Amino acid sequence: MSLPFEDRFKVQVPIPRKVHRGMDGLIHGVKRHLAEKEFSVPELLKRAELVVASSLELQDVRADELRSRLSHMRIEYRENGSVGCQILDDILTLVCELSFRSVGLRPYPVQLLGALVIHDGGLAEMATGEGKSLASAVAAVLMSSAGKPVHVLTSNDYLAERDAEEMTPLFIECGLRVGFVTGETPHPERAKSYLPDVVYTTGKELLGDYLRDRIKVGDKANDLGRAIVHTLMPERSGKDGLALRGLYAVIIDEADSVLVDEAVTPLILSAPRENISLEGATLAAWEGAKGLEKDVHYKINWQYREIFWTPQGEKQIKFIAASLPKIWQGSERSRELLTLALQSREMYLQDEHYVVLDGKIVLLDTLTGRLTPHKNLGIGLHQALEAKEEVDISPPTKTLAKMSYQRFFRLFPKIGGMSGTVKEAGPEFWRVYHMPFVQIPTHRPIIRKELPWRFYLTADEKLKAIVKDVAKLHTTGQPILIGTRTVHMSELLATMFEEAGICCEVLNAVRHSEEARIVADGGRQGAVTIATNMAGRGTDIKLQDGVVELGGLCVISVEPQDSARVDRQLFGRSGRQGDPGCVLIYGSLEDVLFTRILPRFIIMILKKCCSSNKKGGTYILQRIVGLLQSISEQRSAAQRLAILRNDDWLEKSLSLPGA
Repeated sequence: MSLPFEDRFKVQVPIPRKVHRGMDGLIHGVKRHLAEKEFSVPELLKRAELVVASSLELQDVRADELRSRLSHMRIEYRENGSVGCQILDDILTLVCELSFRSVGLRPYPVQLLGALVIHDGGLAEMATGEGKSLASAVAAVLMSSAGKPVHVLTSNDYLAERDAEEMTPLFIECGLRVGFVTGETPHPERAKSYLPDVVYTTGKELLGDYLRDRIKVGDKANDLGRAIVHTLMPERSGKDGLALRGLYAVIIDEADSVLVDEAVTPLILSAPRENISLEGATLAAWEGAKGLEKDVHYKINWQYREIFWTPQGEKQIKFIAASLPKIWQGSERSRELLTLALQSREMYLQDEHYVVLDGKIVLLDTLTGRLTPHKNLGIGLHQALEAKEEVDISPPTKTLAKMSYQRFFRLFPKIGGMSGTVKEAGPEFWRVYHMPFVQIPTHRPIIRKELPWRFYLTADEKLKAIVKDVAKLHTTGQPILIGTRTVHMSELLATMFEEAGICCEVLNAVRHSEEARIVADGGRQGAVTIATNMAGRGTDIKLQDGVVELGGLCVISVEPQDSARVDRQLFGRSGRQGDPGCVLIYGSLEDVLFTRILPRFIIMILKKCCSSNKKGGTYILQRIVGLLQSISEQRSAAQRLAILRNDDWLEKSLSLPGA
């Protein structure tokens, strides 16, 4: 009895890439430098330039002959399992010409350089506006030559659908089928949507469908059992309801967002379970917590986001516990409920961590500002937040399957990625995913100006200065993009601009329906756009007529972010493809980066120092920001390391195949 390769491949669980520790980790770290040296940028760029020159010689060759040549080369690639540089360059040459004929774009040498790095399992840092969509499509054509599924992941559903549709003519010319899967794709139709050679989707959708498939397969993943079904009951073969064709190659756009930022939170498939007593207990705990005072009944450690009870608070717990349902009146349970109520009140703020839409709590991605409608804070805390906002209390859930993004992407035999901001996380990419980092030169020199930072003692002084400076700059007609950390700040600035007579567009998680149009129009003369960090992904801001002479796009950051990468993502919106532009960052000692990490007495000392010496204070604060961002990034990395350790435990202990 034999099992068709396609059937066997779709249920096969690849062995995850190993995360080396101890002495092995040190040796593996040394290998990183050797691996990055193998990607010699000058040599690869020379190859890419020769490929582009060779493609120009194919302009008079008939399209059917080009497709025939490409088909034969792909067959050779598939039969050999791998090919030498010459065959790979010949394939690229044909793809270049077919790209020009199908979508009107002939890849630049730097785009081909990016495609080669991605194909060979590297991480390409390509600046904003350098054509990452085309580079990833070319890499997908190369990877699909193996005859196995290729998944291209984007940062959101809109980009997945957009890129798939824009690159469809290129894939068709190359003899490939292309599709996309978004959150709107019905589950019964997903198997059909995953059939094409290249599928565009998001990490959340791909991991979610993988976990659903593992649940359906269960303990029936062995080849023998499936071969028996295939032989004795062929009518049931292939009708197992699985969505994916299997895991082979993945190309990740905005790789730092997917593989680093989103790696902190695992994806969990869950189902609701009834627990009426939790609803009553949550409401009673919230009412009881209203009478508790900070620094009297409890204290907060903001560094670790923990609540500590004072002796007076312990007495109040016993008093409040009497009002809870009997099952929750025990000391540990009542303390836990009240702690969750205080966390929801003190640590989770509306329009910063969540919004209320249609009577439901919807969490925000604090790095991108986007809605995350399918996430929650876990049993108890999410219900406490609902009690705080006086919306219906949702039932608790039971976990059906769980996996971190870190473990999932380590399963792929071939993985490549790209982003505009990779360098800072380069060591982590190598340690976790074995992906070397390669910085791709820009097609044209970057002439963007970085203006001196501007610091103020209070947030109020800072915001008034921003409004004043924007009003002055607005009179020149230069377009302005203002990046904010939270929805609340974007709305507050919009109100202040309106009062100052400045017309602006606002882009945040609440006002996201016209995201592409708002971002694309941000390059017109006189445009003022306020956006959360979500504006840093996906859509180019192209300068319209007359804007170059005005100095290009001016990007303003309202406050330094927790990671220098996020600042660079925002600044990358300006100065694309050699355009002029400028970037400017404002800050105050009341910004979250300062208040979350520094003790209050140090902030007071800094305020006194900066008020007496403003120029020297700005220099000191700029250096402190770099230090605080480094501390914040180290904490996030430690959190991801803890998830890696949890992955190891799950691998040994969990019965779910592939979990």
